[in-house]
Amino acid sequence: MTVYLLVGPTAAGNTTALNHLRQRGLLTVETSDYVKELLRTYNCKNAYELTATLGLEETGRQIALNADEQLAQAAAQRNTPPSELEGVVGGLRIMRTVQHFAAHPFYRVEFIGLYASEELCFKQHRRNGREQYPTLQAFVEQKLEPDYQLGLRDIMTRIPQHRRIEVTGDLTHLLASVDGLTCGG
Repeated sequence: MTVYLLVGPTAAGNTTALNHLRQRGLLTVETSDYVKELLRTYNCKNAYELTATLGLEETGRQIALNADEQLAQAAAQRNTPPSELEGVVGGLRIMRTVQHFAAHPFYRVEFIGLYASEELCFKQHRRNGREQYPTLQAFVEQKLEPDYQLGLRDIMTRIPQHRRIEVTGDLTHLLASVDGLTCGG
């Protein structure tokens, strides 16, 4: 199975790209859904509290195992040999989760990085109705920097096989770029 790991900062278009690829028929997993489940289970307010509770390695491991399980369940529902399937995992923030997929013996892994300016992410975040960060500086300090500290910066700068998409705010460009990077595109 080819597994695309979709990474990018908050509000860069990760969910939009993931939903688009799901509509095209690819298996998709949004890891942030499982993180929300872990937050409830461990009574944590955010991912940073969760990693303080479980440890970064264990949090990343649990997220990866859950994503594996979701891909396997989705693949089992299809009448297609696993070698012919494509899956996309999005919402990745922890390097340990990425390392799990990269080392998996049954996956051919491709990385797709969405690169967007902090300003564009801030504007899109507010456009999506999320206004808890009143200024760009607050958004960077309270949202982006913690994501980078969890491992997003390492993922986006240290993964050699990265396929890079420059996010401009143009939805048509984003979706066409994502289509062009997947085998089904």
